[in-house]
Amino acid sequence: MIGVLTLAILVFELLTIHRIMADQFNEEELKRIIQVEQDDTKKYSENFTVKDETNGNIEIQELIPTDSSGNEVASIAEQISTLKQTVLEKYAGASKKTLIFLKAYQTKIISNVNDIHYYVSVYQQKDRGFEQLEFSELTHQLVFSDTLQPFEISKLFNNDLAVSNFFVKKALDESKANGLSDEQTDKITSQFKDNNWKKLDTSIIQNGIRIKYKDGNDSDAEWTIPFTELFAYMNENMIPETEKENYTQYLAAVKEKLGKKRIALSFDDGPRPETTPSVLDILKKYNAHATFYIVGGHVEGNESIIKQIVAEGHELGNHSYSHPLLPKKSADEVYKEVHNTSDLIAKASGGLRPMSLRPPYGGFDKMVAEQAGIAIVNWSIDSLDWKYRDAAKTIEHIKENAHNGGILLMHDIHEESVEALPTIIEYLQAEGY
Repeated sequence: MIGVLTLAILVFELLTIHRIMADQFNEEELKRIIQVEQDDTKKYSENFTVKDETNGNIEIQELIPTDSSGNEVASIAEQISTLKQTVLEKYAGASKKTLIFLKAYQTKIISNVNDIHYYVSVYQQKDRGFEQLEFSELTHQLVFSDTLQPFEISKLFNNDLAVSNFFVKKALDESKANGLSDEQTDKITSQFKDNNWKKLDTSIIQNGIRIKYKDGNDSDAEWTIPFTELFAYMNENMIPETEKENYTQYLAAVKEKLGKKRIALSFDDGPRPETTPSVLDILKKYNAHATFYIVGGHVEGNESIIKQIVAEGHELGNHSYSHPLLPKKSADEVYKEVHNTSDLIAKASGGLRPMSLRPPYGGFDKMVAEQAGIAIVNWSIDSLDWKYRDAAKTIEHIKENAHNGGILLMHDIHEESVEALPTIIEYLQAEGY
């Protein structure tokens, strides 16, 4: 009996020692975790204050950045406090000691813009030590560095429509490459077209932007788009210092391209199923690209041609709905002629909207420009294919009038224009255009 009692006492003493050692280890581990989390916060906020709170088995630390006077940055403190409630609901009723750290990472890629990322780290006690249950980004805010007022991602760019089209075209290309259905593709493009991209969760990262969206199966997805792909649309004062050299190279490349002989090809009045596909085949053969100024009344039934125009790298333009002389119309009529056509083209193309209007007969005035809301682009070389309806005469006229920097007007609805096109392109290429 004495031996059994001695053994029981020994086991008890060993368990007590083990518990004490485990408690000591847990205390040391707790200190280490706190130090790690605070050191991590210092990487992004040199000065911060710590707010402690205990709620049952849950211990919370809010690591809040402070300003030069040592005061909490109010907007960040408010956001952390709001996020704290959500996190507490998630871990309410924890049966073991749980450590929660809420912190803000501030990054500055663009000189006057901060991207504040809010993170949570969660640890839970085991028999010996703690295990990390969660480390995730809860949300983020783009703000002006000086005022901490919200910064809208659209302020990066100089043309919202161009950016919408950039995103939509990217979505269309990737959907095609991934073999997505039309329905899946529409789910993706709808998030970017008509300036819907402004509503998406977008971050400014080291060399570009990260934009989150839902894929064709409604799963979380994201793009990382380098600034080098966005230079054409960015406001110059928003170019990060780290990208200035790349931007200078981009401008030099643009200048070099503009310094070469060039003529812009454009086709009006289509699409026409009997002729426009032939025009596209010819352009593809000669690796030439053009802008197609679409008549709204010709869209229905020709959606596949419009999709082909886009897929083969050409631009879509607006040529009104019914081809009237626009200055003779009322402002309301002009608005409908242009915007209804853009809506039809966007629907047919998968979400791409025309960037420019070519007014029928070249006719426009201030009222027309205001109602159109997009660039007016006419021509400097009229092929007169609509007048001659003769391939040889059209070719000769273009040869006589071609000039560097010109915009050539042709029509993709005339058989004679299709017949003339190969010779015209061959001539222009031979002349160095």
